[in-house]
Amino acid sequence: MEDLVEFVLDLVLEGGLEMTKNENIPKVVRYIILGIISLLFIFIIGIIYLTAFLILKQSIIGFAFFFLLATFMIVSMVIKFKKEYIKKINKK
Repeated sequence: MEDLVEFVLDLVLEGGLEMTKNENIPKVVRYIILGIISLLFIFIIGIIYLTAFLILKQSIIGFAFFFLLATFMIVSMVIKFKKEYIKKINKK
């Protein structure tokens, strides 16, 4: 079951990200897909931050791990967005 969920999420996320780069798809559809994928990532990062603050009462090390993990995910998401989409917009 775990492999099935991983396969479906990989297919949806990778397919969606590739669709946002495709010039044949209208911009409105690409922006909607990009927004949905971004909201999904933000939701997952929010859950990790929530877990970090809930675990704070029990373990400082666990809090630091989850907090740094979520922060790293935000930073890498911003860097990937800048690399993929902002530079592409500036070239036009």
